[in-house]
Amino acid sequence: MIIKIEQTTDYDVISRLNESVQTIHNRLFPEEFKKFDINSATEFFKKILISNHSYAFVAIVDSVPVGYILCLLKTRKENEFQYEKKLLYIDQISINEEFRKLGIGKQLMTKAIELAQLLHVEEIQLDHWVRNEEASGFFQKMGFEYYNFKMKKS
Repeated sequence: MIIKIEQTTDYDVISRLNESVQTIHNRLFPEEFKKFDINSATEFFKKILISNHSYAFVAIVDSVPVGYILCLLKTRKENEFQYEKKLLYIDQISINEEFRKLGIGKQLMTKAIELAQLLHVEEIQLDHWVRNEEASGFFQKMGFEYYNFKMKKS
């Protein structure tokens, strides 16, 4: 099996690949996440992928797209309490279920790390939902560590 990772602005491909991760989020947190809708996903990715601060990479196996990663270049402005910070934010990563545990996620994350180096960004951030233990384990294996916790009261 040959896995290729390519940069893309093809919002149709990314939109279809989004179904897997959106379905997981909807299943775990139906009060927060809507069910996957191809039209909404297409409109979202169509807008975001034209930005010069967004970068998407698609994983292709045997000429079939099977996963993607969406990265956003962000700058936090300096204020009275914090210094300016430029970072690469991993907004989304998704691999179709039948292609998980094959190293595709690792290759996509490696591409994001290479992108950060190319952009001279020293920090990469991401987040995940508490009950998504599979994501937590994967991100920790990739060298990410917790630095901030959010809490809520309903």
